[in-house]
Amino acid sequence: MIGTWINLDATSTVSGFELDWQTHFWYLPSFLKGIVLSVNYTHINSKTSYPFQTSVKEGTGPFAKTVFVDSTRSGRMPNQPDDVFNFTLGYDVGGFSARLSYVFTDNVLTGVNRTFDELDSYTGAYKRWDFTAYQQLPWLEGRMQVYLNASNITNTPDRAFISELQKLSSLEYYGGTVDLGIRYNL
Repeated sequence: MIGTWINLDATSTVSGFELDWQTHFWYLPSFLKGIVLSVNYTHINSKTSYPFQTSVKEGTGPFAKTVFVDSTRSGRMPNQPDDVFNFTLGYDVGGFSARLSYVFTDNVLTGVNRTFDELDSYTGAYKRWDFTAYQQLPWLEGRMQVYLNASNITNTPDRAFISELQKLSSLEYYGGTVDLGIRYNL
């Protein structure tokens, strides 16, 4: 018996676009000039072919011949979300800086059943809020700061599904985290 492999001879495509806007409202009056904003959206469209093989019996009885039929099915590429959105609203004044961030990542194809797309595996769409802030301290030539980082504020779980019908296969909570500390920059 001889074994070999062949790369997929079909064409895979990835297309999409990204929009990004970042600004600092320095031109606004009074305390409003400290507002910073960042918005980013990416849309991705991917398509590839998944080869599979089925067997068919030709004839009946003990001498029926088994014939293997090569085929493909198409679908989106693994580990590729269709949409990603990031939003950050912040404020900077003097030695103080704060950011509230939101991230959305659409569902991701994580496992491909070569024959039936109904048995493909996906992650759920993921939404998360984070907050970070720091204040420069006046000591040591301004090289010291106190900071606060709060991640996954809303305790969003990771979800996994079988099928595009979203049959829940796992649900994991990692909780939020908060870091509070003092940082010294050399």
